[in-house]
Amino acid sequence: MSFLTAIGTCLRKYDDYSGRAGRAEFWYWMIFVVSSILLLDITDHTFSGVFSEWPILSISFSMLTTIPSIAVMHRRLQDVGHPGWHMLTLMIPIIGWFIVLYWLTAESGEDNKYGPRPSV
Repeated sequence: MSFLTAIGTCLRKYDDYSGRAGRAEFWYWMIFVVSSILLLDITDHTFSGVFSEWPILSISFSMLTTIPSIAVMHRRLQDVGHPGWHMLTLMIPIIGWFIVLYWLTAESGEDNKYGPRPSV
């Protein structure tokens, strides 16, 4: 899956919590979101001053991409055989983050109850 295909898929499936998402889809989406937020934050600070309290562009973009990000993480966890609600493990400080990071970087398993293995 290419970078632009992954972004298009995540935007198209912004409210789809069924099925599976491969590693490429999830990580390309996360690279897109994080780099966009950083660039928008730099733009905010450049045009509104260094000590701006409300970086409007980056906050707006973050709010717009929250639901698609949750959906793709949900599908990614299902890809490795975990129910999507296991993302709540992130609420456990430090150790929970490492556990979820391990799941998110794991290789796609074979066909499971969430659907066939993603082709890419």
